[in-house]
Amino acid sequence: MFDGALQPSHTDVIIPFQLEKSGLRGRLVRLGGTLNDILGKHHYPAPVARLAAEAATLACVLGSLLKHDGIFTLQAKGDGPVGLLVADYTSDGALRAYASFNNEKLSSVPHGFSELLGDGYLAFTMDRGGDSERYQGIVPIEGETLAAAAQYYFLQSEQIRTELKFFAAQTGPNFHTAALCLQAMPAADGEAAHDLDILPAGWEEATALLATLSAHEALDPTLHPHDVLFRLFHEGGVRVHDTVHVQHRCRCGLERAERAAAMLSNAEVQELAEGGAIEVRCEFCNSTYKFTLDEVSQLRR
Repeated sequence: MFDGALQPSHTDVIIPFQLEKSGLRGRLVRLGGTLNDILGKHHYPAPVARLAAEAATLACVLGSLLKHDGIFTLQAKGDGPVGLLVADYTSDGALRAYASFNNEKLSSVPHGFSELLGDGYLAFTMDRGGDSERYQGIVPIEGETLAAAAQYYFLQSEQIRTELKFFAAQTGPNFHTAALCLQAMPAADGEAAHDLDILPAGWEEATALLATLSAHEALDPTLHPHDVLFRLFHEGGVRVHDTVHVQHRCRCGLERAERAAAMLSNAEVQELAEGGAIEVRCEFCNSTYKFTLDEVSQLRR
């Protein structure tokens, strides 16, 4: 879609913002190189790659809206050709994603969102680490896009009005994406949930303005993200907060691979063994870690 090079300050970023007149908050996300680093590890068919791109983008949007530091995971599991879709985002800007799919099923169905995932569920998990309890919300997969399914989750499970727009463009094997989210401020701790029958102040005006955002504006590499927000919301005032820079960074490593190998049963070791060794592969980044059978025995002691 675009011939110009992506400006470093214009992509792989999350821009938190707040509308001063209404108090609504939001996020603008743009991904380019980081996204293609992730997708390049897998060489997915185009419809699977686009779905993984949307999941990674939305993980940045939704994870950055949470008030606690930690790891936010978006997971969709269904009975369609794409059986599992996972993206996770950490509060310091690390992003990873992968999809599991059946190529035979993929060739026999239309490539819309609902056909690719089929019937299943969408899960959002927040892991703050340490002794903190993990929080997870689960809803059925609803809507015609992943963004619509996420909106449904926030409305049904969190009682928070949320409006999401997602855009994607592909040039050769490379994707660049953008997403813009508007959200009513959640109820403060100790407050009753907001009445969803009452629209938040400024909601209709703000979402009407968001609806005017075109794919070209959202994705244009020559247009600074701040300018996108100003064009949309300048009349009511828009306050932009510190940019978060996103990078592809997997959390796998030798120590995690050793723990995975140590948990294998005897039957699993025998099934996986080839040439006197087994391989543990990270689903996210495709890194492989090889252990001899003697090393596996040592790890399991």
